[in-house]
Amino acid sequence: MGTSASSSRSSSNVGVPTWTCCWEGRRSIARKIFDESYKDAKSCDVNKVKNWLTLIGGYDPIRYKNKNNRNSLHFAVFNGNKQLVKILVDALSQEKLAVCDKSGRTALHYATFYGDMSIVEMLTKKMSKRAIVKKDAKGRTALCCACAKNNVVLIKHLLTLMEPKDLTLCDRDGRTPLHFASARGFLSIVRVLSEKMPQKDLGKQDWKGRTPLHSAYLHGNRKVAKYLISKMTSLQLDLKDTEGHVAQDVLSNDDDGGGGTRPTIPVASCE
Repeated sequence: MGTSASSSRSSSNVGVPTWTCCWEGRRSIARKIFDESYKDAKSCDVNKVKNWLTLIGGYDPIRYKNKNNRNSLHFAVFNGNKQLVKILVDALSQEKLAVCDKSGRTALHYATFYGDMSIVEMLTKKMSKRAIVKKDAKGRTALCCACAKNNVVLIKHLLTLMEPKDLTLCDRDGRTPLHFASARGFLSIVRVLSEKMPQKDLGKQDWKGRTPLHSAYLHGNRKVAKYLISKMTSLQLDLKDTEGHVAQDVLSNDDDGGGGTRPTIPVASCE
């Protein structure tokens, strides 16, 4: 174990245990101080972490990070430890809640991906609206990550905090949350998104010219495709991708025996 680390470590490193505590959940503070291994644990000892935050006084609870720039809050979210997340949220400023890891993801990106509604509520209650729609390195917002899970309640909560224009924020490949929900085949989420976003953006095209309807057909999600068709204009239905295909062409090619060569669209992921 890491107990062999030097006890002469500078007192300026006193904040290091805050993120290792959140990740490892070990019950011995002494072992947290000197052990920086990354081993799973079933739970964190919230009271000891709370005491430790008191001990570090003026030190920043998220000052110390691992090699991926992930801090205490990131790890508390990974572990789904609601008590610990609350302690950290209460201790951090609004600005610090939006700190990103090397992938450009905030704690909210991960909380929405894991679908933990109570943690999402804790974070968004204090985060600024600008932070809520912050993009990661791939250009994806927390809403995009949320589309990886069929959690309508969580999606609706995020939408109450966003402007209609925020629903059409694209990732670096030009894909909107509706593209991702359509690719996943989550009809209930597609319904919620399409009702809230501007109608003109239902036919928004990605870098390959594909609309959310193309996404639905490419992944064989016919119920989603049928719903989108009922919402889109004739002009949107006639939009072609970079290969010259309208969405219905994709379906017809698949029906004609396209087999396993059908192209796919990556869905949102914050893993």
